[in-house]
Amino acid sequence: MNRSKMCFCRLNLIGKLKFKKYIMAILILSNLSTSITPSSGITLTASQKLNELGLLSNISSVELNTTLNRMVGLTMILKSIGYKDADANKTTNSLAFKDLTGTYKWGAGWANIGIEESISMGTSSTTFSPAQLLSKKEFLSYQLRVLGYGVLESWDNCAKLSIDAGLISSESALASPERFTKADAANIMYAALNSKMKEKPSITLAEYLVDEGVVDRDKAMKQRLLPLNKPQIDSIRAISNTRLELTLKSPVYISNVSDFSLKNAYGTTVKVLSSTLSEDGKIILLTTEAQSTYVTHTLTVNENALTYTSTYGDFSKPFLSTISVVSSTSLKLTYSEKVDKSAINVANYSINGIYVVKAEYELDSDDEIIETSILLTTTKQTAYTTYKIIASNIMDLSGNYIDINFDELYFSGKATDTTKPRMYSAYPIKSYKIQVNFSENVDEATAEDLANYELTGFTIIEAVRQSQQGVVYLTTLEQMNGALCTLKIKNIKDLEGNEIESTYTSYNFYATPIDTSKPGVLSASSISNTTVKVVFSEPISDETGNIESAYYFGINIGYPTKVIKDTSVTDGSVWILTTLPQENILYTLDVTGVQDLTGNVLNEDLDTASFMGIE
Repeated sequence: MNRSKMCFCRLNLIGKLKFKKYIMAILILSNLSTSITPSSGITLTASQKLNELGLLSNISSVELNTTLNRMVGLTMILKSIGYKDADANKTTNSLAFKDLTGTYKWGAGWANIGIEESISMGTSSTTFSPAQLLSKKEFLSYQLRVLGYGVLESWDNCAKLSIDAGLISSESALASPERFTKADAANIMYAALNSKMKEKPSITLAEYLVDEGVVDRDKAMKQRLLPLNKPQIDSIRAISNTRLELTLKSPVYISNVSDFSLKNAYGTTVKVLSSTLSEDGKIILLTTEAQSTYVTHTLTVNENALTYTSTYGDFSKPFLSTISVVSSTSLKLTYSEKVDKSAINVANYSINGIYVVKAEYELDSDDEIIETSILLTTTKQTAYTTYKIIASNIMDLSGNYIDINFDELYFSGKATDTTKPRMYSAYPIKSYKIQVNFSENVDEATAEDLANYELTGFTIIEAVRQSQQGVVYLTTLEQMNGALCTLKIKNIKDLEGNEIESTYTSYNFYATPIDTSKPGVLSASSISNTTVKVVFSEPISDETGNIESAYYFGINIGYPTKVIKDTSVTDGSVWILTTLPQENILYTLDVTGVQDLTGNVLNEDLDTASFMGIE
């Protein structure tokens, strides 16, 4: 391997640390004496900004003036990279630190995460010393490890690395103040957001946290933590003669009309009216004046010119195709074609006698939106009453408004459903996850209330109703490992408020044995000049398989620009990667940090594959 590897389970960073082998060989940190004297003023700016980003809580003056101990300091760092209390609760004090009891019993899970991720160590093989005051050097070492530096180098070279990363200004700044407070730590944490990742120096920690969904992009943009890079177009698709879809080579965080100019083959300028950026920053939708049909056009983006052939004008208007009554408070609308977000604005619907209180796209089995299907939640319908729904101001993807001659449909109010839901089955899909199937769609609030479930011998820590609303996934604290389990439920209601039928509230099943086998890369092959197919030994989870930074092709073409699951082999064992243009040379793909469906991280002895590029 040419790349040192680092992987945080929550963030799926860039592979496992090479220093993992030191985890059980506890590093004994020197105890630095600190005297408690009043802090010389507190800077709230960094703390407030971290709070806005969701990376720091409890920022009152009293809290910020608190002297940090080892346990609280570690928890701050772990929460700043996406870990939650639920993650800590899933772990146990497996390293048997004898001092993580009583007042500090809550910290056992956090200590385990810190050690598993090679961010912190104990003060001996049996003690963590949670109440020991935290030194500035210790906290800087924690932060450097988040950036990808190893356990030893972050401690031995703390001053130099911290200066290079912009965490401190000089070697003298490494010295601990008389009191190292939460506010002091917040200043370091905020500075680190602008620091480059060791293993991927092209991005900062802030950019990575945004890409992973830990930090909201808009909030990061507001604080100028993201570069205002200009769009680089990978491809242009003419949706209609007034709309263009631009796929970008890399994400951007802002797009302005002034970035673009458009001319046709006759030299006539076509005005760009609006520029809309997708949520992931990878697609821009341009709205233009009417373009000449089937004529070559040149789109100039920041002085880079691209040509395409315009398409015919899409002037067909969308219309309401069908309506179905799901329940006495829910409807399903189908449109003749894909419609934009105007279709999920409740103000665009009216029904005589009742109100629309919610509108949303229907989701398919992969939780992808179906842009022709809209689910409406209404106030209570009266059984057998004839209602008329009118849709107004609904637009298709080409900007055409709904046909006013086909914008209304009639339906009959549904009688209140008095049938009680039943639990039909429950079975394990992982050693720590259970799928529960009901006879009908169930209410989200009652279905996700942990108090409504009991699993003999195990602790349920999460219940999530799926897009198929009659299915609930339960996650357990412990792995069940083949045990005979009995699941009991209560108080769960359907969408009409009917409570679960009492004779269908218990189900027995055998849990899945713990899967400890690690996945490996079987092969990689180029299927076009910009496409590579990767085959794994077993299905890879969606959460880790579709991360671009998990795949590296070497210095020539770097990381893929897009990763999707194969459409023909859909179990997750085959993935399709979009790359920069390849040459007719041998490439070696290095995969890091991906996990199988039970959370086993990729085998480091089976994480590469070589293939010939297609020029």
